[in-house]
Amino acid sequence: MKIQQNCRVELAFSLLGPDDVVYESSEDEGNENLVIEHGAGELPEALTQALEGLEAGSEVEVDIPAGEMFGDHDPENIVSIDRSDLPDDPGLVKGVWIEVMVEDDEQGSSGAFEARIVENDDETVVLDANHPLASKPVKFRAKVVAVSEA
Repeated sequence: MKIQQNCRVELAFSLLGPDDVVYESSEDEGNENLVIEHGAGELPEALTQALEGLEAGSEVEVDIPAGEMFGDHDPENIVSIDRSDLPDDPGLVKGVWIEVMVEDDEQGSSGAFEARIVENDDETVVLDANHPLASKPVKFRAKVVAVSEA
């Protein structure tokens, strides 16, 4: 079966940054193949178009322009938090990714997001929740593992 609108596609993939370093891969420990519904807007348009008509076993490499995969770098995704609001953890050092719980007092809901520590001192911790590849061109390499009806 060929990849077409609304079919289920499983991809083994590697995502490379502008420096051609692999940032993420389905071969990494803890990762799985990417499973999408083709044409449902889950992938950048350039990648969707490149996959159209391929069959299981096909391989593709697509250059995705800056900002199309992970959006633009958003300064509002950088926040400063009082050090006292975080647990006393010696592992909270610059460059480390942490999960942050957020409560919305108005809505009564809560959620979590991952952020990278970009600054850390005795009083404040500055977190950046932007994807490391935001505003950067990426290369997406994929092998079509399976194609089926959705």
